[in-house]
Amino acid sequence: LKLGHHILVTDVDNIFSSFHDTAIMESSPYDIYHALETKHPEDVFRDQGFVFCGGMGWFRSSPQTITIIEEMTKQCGIECDDQILLNRMVAYVLHIDWNMTTDNGNNNDLTEGTDEKHFKRISGLRTEEFTGRSNTLGLQIKVWGRNFAYRGKNDPEVCPSNNWVTMPFVTFVTRQEGPTAKLTSYDLWDKTCPNTTYTQKLLQLDDRYRYTANYY
Repeated sequence: LKLGHHILVTDVDNIFSSFHDTAIMESSPYDIYHALETKHPEDVFRDQGFVFCGGMGWFRSSPQTITIIEEMTKQCGIECDDQILLNRMVAYVLHIDWNMTTDNGNNNDLTEGTDEKHFKRISGLRTEEFTGRSNTLGLQIKVWGRNFAYRGKNDPEVCPSNNWVTMPFVTFVTRQEGPTAKLTSYDLWDKTCPNTTYTQKLLQLDDRYRYTANYY
């Protein structure tokens, strides 16, 4: 950031389903973009009504952003939970005025067909995009809508529209299920909301490489 580079932060297990030109973010007035999480950390969700995903965001090389990252690095030390640190800083330190609808855009449709175990995790989550501005730093934040940066059920009744990136979450019951739970979540997502455009491109590439191999 100090070298003037903007940074897109993404977990390695996020699924990108379409192209979104980062020039759109670079030309915007916002210093930081974030994706919505479910309810972790719970104290922030309780007090603020939403939380951000630490594994999906965009950071501008601006003095305001650099100030926040430096403070987070200082507080984190050698090791910390960045999800908790990020959300508590946004909720309790930056004093942000949020620009959102009166009902917070909460949508219980996310829970349709959900078993009792996971209902609490995804009920009452905000779905619409919104923006905010820090009264202490002048930092401007934009939060992507949940359809654009999806974090919810792995098998939704309606697949998210205008989707850029998806963050399937692991839903396993026992420790023994852990090693395969992530793959299972991917399989469920791919089966429910297949990315036909991406699949067609892969098949085209596969045909092209097969033709090249046969030629040589």
